[in-house]
Amino acid sequence: PPVRSAAAVATTLAPQVEQVQPTAESEAAGWPWAPVDTPAAVLRSDADLRLQEPAPAGSAWEVLRDVVGGTGASLGCGNRTLDHLLIRRMQTQDKAVMLMLVLAYAGSLLFSACLAYHQAHNDSQVKYYADPRQHDLMFDGHDLEGFLETFNQAPRSYHLQVTGYLPLAPLPEEAVETVAELGGKQHRVVFSFALDISPWLVRDGAPETDPPSLAGVVPEDAEVLNKWLPNNHNDLACVQMERHIVWPNWEELATNIKCKIRQAGFDGIVVVTHSGTEAFTVHKNRRWANFMHSQTLKVLAALSLFGFFFYSPYMWFRQSSITVRCKYRIDMPIERYWAVIGDKLGPEGFDPAQPPPQ
Repeated sequence: PPVRSAAAVATTLAPQVEQVQPTAESEAAGWPWAPVDTPAAVLRSDADLRLQEPAPAGSAWEVLRDVVGGTGASLGCGNRTLDHLLIRRMQTQDKAVMLMLVLAYAGSLLFSACLAYHQAHNDSQVKYYADPRQHDLMFDGHDLEGFLETFNQAPRSYHLQVTGYLPLAPLPEEAVETVAELGGKQHRVVFSFALDISPWLVRDGAPETDPPSLAGVVPEDAEVLNKWLPNNHNDLACVQMERHIVWPNWEELATNIKCKIRQAGFDGIVVVTHSGTEAFTVHKNRRWANFMHSQTLKVLAALSLFGFFFYSPYMWFRQSSITVRCKYRIDMPIERYWAVIGDKLGPEGFDPAQPPPQ
């Protein structure tokens, strides 16, 4: 075949090559383009147009326009620039919705806390009150004598607890009503009764103590309380009242009770106990203190997820306290008390129907 020169080949291909120019539609859409020599028969596809992703909204006006502007179209319209703008708007609107939900939730918690704070206020003249779950004691002054006269009263209920146990074969706890573990073995409760000894509780102090309300109070604690009452300005400060109760030779009485029940035919274990200390807290009647101790605030702190991380350290740091110890004793010789209960003890515990001793 004849050999063709390079110039002849270029002349032959020249009519088939042309420079692609941007169209009116591509200019309106903002497509980037560059002059490229390509065969005219090959159409430039969408994949050949490497579009640049629009920059994120930088100004507050652009963010606001993305939030309130809506979308107005669906993705896949053929214009990649428009698709990127729609995606950016939807992302901005999703963030705005989440922010609104968080603000609404925080606002509802704050509104509830404001209501709780408003309800914590009262017009009562009471300055101090005991924990209402334990006592209904209140005091409307700051003097030491009145404070101790109100909150240093003898316990209204004080008992000597007696419980009888029998050994039990190893069984699930659901198989019996009451199960206790003593010495590593299971026992069931056969009887349990409490003997009231509160009528014989008296303050363990000199009768001539002046003032009388200081009888039984540890002198150092009374001195600290006398300075604390008028000078402490911390609304969350409180007073821990501790009652220490002493019954001389009560162990001998406990031994007599155990022996009497066993001699009556009971073969199990008899446990006799009494609580030697009773304590309760006295709070200030201030709005901030009532608000911080309210159950509503604790619930709101739990609902806020992070509230307790601030509530607990704050209460630990601010809630200071002083302790006032007062000593009581049982003004009843064990011989006289045994004479009252001795004949009523039996293998089934205490039987009040037994006649008293003559």
